[in-house]
Amino acid sequence: VRDAFAPVGLMLDYWNESALPGAGMPIPVTLINDLPAPWSGPVILSVKSGGRVLAEKKLKARIAAFGTTNVLFNLTWPEQTGPCILDAELRGADGEPVHSVRDVTIKPQ
Repeated sequence: VRDAFAPVGLMLDYWNESALPGAGMPIPVTLINDLPAPWSGPVILSVKSGGRVLAEKKLKARIAAFGTTNVLFNLTWPEQTGPCILDAELRGADGEPVHSVRDVTIKPQ
């Protein structure tokens, strides 16, 4: 629950429980800064399964003091089927990672 109360946080705006292998899609991530100073740094979106990273994208972002912003990742789902985790991550103001995760199953229609 620590990530939900981080002063610099993020939220994956992806609610589907499944994805098509090899399909491309935009994945929005909302960034939130509750600090009186701006935050900037990389935001990483990855698809993981069994401890392995199957796909990963990285974008630089900046959030104004007490502000929010959105970043949009163009993700291509891996060809590997089965359960996986969609994980958005940034390093908070204290340098610790902050995550937003979703369980997704990659499967053909």
